[in-house]
Amino acid sequence: MRFVVPSQNLHARANPKYFGLRKRGATWLNVVNDQVMGLGGLVVPGTIRDSLYILDALHARDGGPKPEMVITDTASYSDIVFGLFAICGYQCSPRIADLGDTRLWRTNTRASDGPLDQMSRHTVRLDTVRSHWVDMLRVAGSLTTGAVQGYDLVRMLSREGRPTGLGDAFAHYGRIFKTLHLLQFLHDEP
Repeated sequence: MRFVVPSQNLHARANPKYFGLRKRGATWLNVVNDQVMGLGGLVVPGTIRDSLYILDALHARDGGPKPEMVITDTASYSDIVFGLFAICGYQCSPRIADLGDTRLWRTNTRASDGPLDQMSRHTVRLDTVRSHWVDMLRVAGSLTTGAVQGYDLVRMLSREGRPTGLGDAFAHYGRIFKTLHLLQFLHDEP
């Protein structure tokens, strides 16, 4: 939920799209499931990418069963985010806005995927994932114990818009789960 914050505050940022031309606001992220609302939440400055905070909210929830699937809006996913969610045991399921611009990935280019051969021309580099696997597991442990925040971590996994070696490994790992999500989405008739 997004709120206008009338006074200066650490958690308030400007965003004309949501808060008007000169107003500042904050976003409240809350964890809900099919049984309970308000399992844990946090305040996010302005409207910056929510996915960078969703893992923090999930790991700080007050109770209830651990969710299996996390449904978000389109703006809050990237290949790295898919990888971080997957290694922490969550299925990231964002709504897809521009399905035509989305890539499908494969792990074996020699295998035939039938009608999907033309759609999945890009290859996941499993060697990159393997070479960083131990560090990826350390990152997952740091996220789940709260030693590092998701937002800070994603910023550390890329420099000037380019992923670091570890960030690239998370991106390739995430592409596996992103492709599975897209295939499930395409398979669902409605």
